[in-house]
Amino acid sequence: VAQKARTAPKPYSCTYGGVVDGHPRAAGLEGFVQQVTEDLWVAIKKQCPPADGPIPRASSGLGRAQAAFQSTHCQAFSGRASPLRQLLQFAYGALPKVQSSVLVLLGDPGTGKSALLCRLAATMASVQGGLVRPFAHYIGAGPGSSSAVSVLYSLADAMCRAFELPVELAQDLPQLTAQFAGVLKSVASLAPVLLVLDNLDGLGGADLPVLRTIIPNQPPENVRIVASCTPRSPAWAALKDRHCQPFSLKLPPLEPTEREGLVGAVLSQFQQRLTGQHPADQGGKKKASKTPSQMAALIRKSEAGKPLYLRQAVEYLRMVGTYETLLDHIRALPPTVDGLMNLTLPTVELTATPEAAAAVLPLIMAASPIGGIREADLRDVSGVPVHRVCMLLHVMGTLLPTSGEEAT
Repeated sequence: VAQKARTAPKPYSCTYGGVVDGHPRAAGLEGFVQQVTEDLWVAIKKQCPPADGPIPRASSGLGRAQAAFQSTHCQAFSGRASPLRQLLQFAYGALPKVQSSVLVLLGDPGTGKSALLCRLAATMASVQGGLVRPFAHYIGAGPGSSSAVSVLYSLADAMCRAFELPVELAQDLPQLTAQFAGVLKSVASLAPVLLVLDNLDGLGGADLPVLRTIIPNQPPENVRIVASCTPRSPAWAALKDRHCQPFSLKLPPLEPTEREGLVGAVLSQFQQRLTGQHPADQGGKKKASKTPSQMAALIRKSEAGKPLYLRQAVEYLRMVGTYETLLDHIRALPPTVDGLMNLTLPTVELTATPEAAAAVLPLIMAASPIGGIREADLRDVSGVPVHRVCMLLHVMGTLLPTSGEEAT
């Protein structure tokens, strides 16, 4: 670098501006900054030339994040056969005693609303030549996915591409609002449509008016809408106060057999089991045992009816438990999701060292809006010993969803 600097000096210029408050001052820095910026930009383009090919659509990055979110949550889906059947019946207009074209799935955080809606959308999309065309948007899944503009653009863009509508979508909210209504009406005239909107709680207060556009009082004919939120959210308060109230479906806690099935499915990925687990997959009956049931101790926790609790509990037990002490660890688990998180995160930090967590986790967070970062790249740029990075990613488990492109 020093040799190049001597052989190819740059004619940057600034002048001495005298002494101000006892300190020397430079003048003419505006030109200096301009020259440095231009040279830096030339160097960046030389090192990282623009990619060939068409410029990606405005929604391409968000689309990849949404697809990864749906895939991950479909894999996490377990049980819920009855609610899924009801949602499918609603989508096809066959749910008894329901006149509304809008269904709102209600449930507390961690009850599995997102996984259920992901499975609904994926199931309907997998039907070749399906009668009803599903279009989903998962609020909070991807960069900017919670804004009103993003929700409208994502759904409208997907519908335009699916039906090859020659519409140039705007990027500002007033024009996009008008365009969305027109696109939805045009698409509904071609085929029955199901809009799936997950996590209405993620809309900010300023974005709540967009519900009047996405979930109108009277959706166009051939349009059905399924949305999800918590029972105490501002979005649900706004929807249930309408003259034409949507039909609501409350997501109940997992049944004991569903809880056991979820825990068994997660542990089977690692060739592990809990004592007292029902061998339903083998067609056998549950046998009486003198050994205390680890499974029963886990699924009887007060919030074990929430899939989030069970998944996080299993990940924690895999971090700290041995066969001899596992039952004691299960009995000592906090009964709520909040308590379990407060127990898990300090354990993760201590296991992987605070220094590793402080170096690696910000990189993962910074990379999430652009599709994540490969594990190999994370090891290279974090400055943390490889075994510490691997240990941190291992103990974080399902807290860090991965995609098929090896991105964390």
